[in-house]
Amino acid sequence: MNINATIFGQAIAFVLFVAFCMKYIWPPIMAAIEKRQKEIAEEFASVERAKKDLQRANADAIEKVNKAINQALLITEQANQSRLQILHEAKIEAEAERMRIIAQAQSIITVELLRVREELHKKVSMLVLTGVNKIIERSMDETIDSDIIDKLISKL
Repeated sequence: MNINATIFGQAIAFVLFVAFCMKYIWPPIMAAIEKRQKEIAEEFASVERAKKDLQRANADAIEKVNKAINQALLITEQANQSRLQILHEAKIEAEAERMRIIAQAQSIITVELLRVREELHKKVSMLVLTGVNKIIERSMDETIDSDIIDKLISKL
């Protein structure tokens, strides 16, 4: 019986050990395991929140980049329109300046033409008078001379 008593003693010791472990060791281990499970679950939740935050930040960044691109395109278009407007205004101003210069040149040409005509008229008149004087000196017939003089004067 010694073997049975040993086995029975070992069984009782095992039961006492299990009861002791269930009363004093198991609850703290289970509490530590549950605490660690909660921490792991919180870490997973935190990782999920971080993923969602990252996705939102990515979407916001993409949206901001798209807005910046659209704004840059708008600014470029406005700059091109301003450039075209400035070129158009410069062409109009250049055309007005060209017309003013042409008008001024035409005015100067007209004044110079009138001056030259007047000067030519004076020279022709002088030549006619000189010619008339020579004709008068040579000719004796007054009626013919006056007729010639009248014709020359009328042509002037």
